[in-house]
This record gives sequence, structure tokens and C-alpha cells, in this order.
Amino acid sequence: MINVNVASILLEIRSDVKKMNKKFDSLEHSVNSFKDENKAIRKENEELKSSVSKLSGQMKLYEEKLSETELKQEKHDMALRKNNLKIYGIAFSENETASQTEQKLRNYFSTELGLKQDEPLLDYAYRLANKKDSPVLARCCALKVATQC
Repeated sequence: MINVNVASILLEIRSDVKKMNKKFDSLEHSVNSFKDENKAIRKENEELKSSVSKLSGQMKLYEEKLSETELKQEKHDMALRKNNLKIYGIAFSENETASQTEQKLRNYFSTELGLKQDEPLLDYAYRLANKKDSPVLARCCALKVATQC
């Protein structure tokens, strides 16, 4: 009887060991799968770091170029404004057109300031607002004309 019990216990232990071996095999397979997945994620992470580094360098270059361009634009705008005059006190007419405003300025330049009309003085002239006391903005053809006014 003892031998039968020992034999059945050994069979039971053998069965349990087989089950445990299957579970260990399954766990080992899962661990290996996680290792492979982790390796792939690390590789992808390194590639992304490299890409981010390259993009950061490019972004820095674009930011520098943008700053340079903004500076050039600001200088260009300043140069354009040097030829502009804002003139107050030019008589206002109802429904005044830009050409009428320009003619009033030409008359003002010749009568009040004594500037010769031999060459064109203005590229354009217009009122900044359509009101009685609004100033006139005029762009001179040359900077020397603007400095004479």
C-alpha cells in the first residue's frame, strides 16, 4: 500500500513538474518576447533622438535665418520711410482724390517752400484719414527731396 501511495505521489509530482515546466517555458517565451520588443523600442528611440537632434539643428539655422531676414526687412522698411513725409496743415476738400491731394502738395512745395518743379517730387500722396485735420502722407522720389522739405 505504501508503494502504491508513493507511486501515485510520484506520478502527481511528475505531472505537477510538467505543468511547472510548461509555465516556465511560457514565461521564458514571454520574457524573450519582451526583451525583443524592448530592443526594438530602444532602437526606435535612438533613431528618434537622432532625428530630433538633426531637426533641432535645422530649426536653429532657420531661426537664425529668420532673425536675419527680419533685420533686413526692418532696415528696408526704415529706408522706405526715410522717403516719406507726413505733412500737416494742407487744406482739406470734401471727396478729395489722391491726385488732388498730390496737386495741393506740389502747389504747397512750390509756393510755400520754393522748391522747383523741374523734376518729379512725389511718387504718391494721400490723406491718412478722410477728415478735415488729417495729415497727408507723401513719398518723395528721392531722399534729397525729403530732406529739403
